[in-house]
Amino acid sequence: MYVRRLPRPGTLARIGAVGVAICLGCSGHRATAPAVPSYTEAEHLDSLAQQAGASGLFDRSRLLTYPTAVLAEGITPKTVSISVDGAPVSYQVVGAELLQTSAGSTNGPPTDSVFVIVAWQGANVDELIYTQVSTPDTIDDDAVLADTVANENLIGGTATAALATASGNCAFLDLTTAAELVQGATCSRATITAGFHLEYSPIAGNTDSLFVLTSQAIPGVRLVLPASTGGADLLARLRQIVPRRPIPSVR
Repeated sequence: MYVRRLPRPGTLARIGAVGVAICLGCSGHRATAPAVPSYTEAEHLDSLAQQAGASGLFDRSRLLTYPTAVLAEGITPKTVSISVDGAPVSYQVVGAELLQTSAGSTNGPPTDSVFVIVAWQGANVDELIYTQVSTPDTIDDDAVLADTVANENLIGGTATAALATASGNCAFLDLTTAAELVQGATCSRATITAGFHLEYSPIAGNTDSLFVLTSQAIPGVRLVLPASTGGADLLARLRQIVPRRPIPSVR
């Protein structure tokens, strides 16, 4: 049984002037490093998110925030095959573990965490699949985006995510739309084992219904959220604890 919870409108949608800077050694957790290939794509997605926000397209703006944040940490996405209504389709995929500790650092015991798995295709993100998972298999939030139309009518689904490895530092590119997720967080490069089997009720402008990613290792980050500047309650704000009807498993 899965209960889905939705973020509050406006969370992760800080749209303003583009803020671009490489953060070297920020808060003692960023590696000094030259620009990496993923920065170009991160800047592009950041621009798309800002354009969406300026046009009042909140769903597209907030969903683009997640891959932008991971790519801005210097992570190169993995190309995977996702079954869409029975046909294989190539997507890029990344993941993130957002971890809250009692001390707001790697030294404190974990108090809360979620995994975000996001896959997309097209140079301008024509399609995007987003799943937020609490360990081991609770779907907190989800959406499938077709251009500007987000479908959140999940009628059946399973999803799993777990941290496989986390080591090394991240090279951080400071971008406007990713700020709330990454500013001040302690970042480690990570490998996350994840998969999903999601079924949606089609809607106008977004008619694909069944999405399957076989469980596999995907690249990502482990972000320990800071205790200061509101980081301690970010996970609660992402979830917003809005009860939804139980989501039946897809067999």
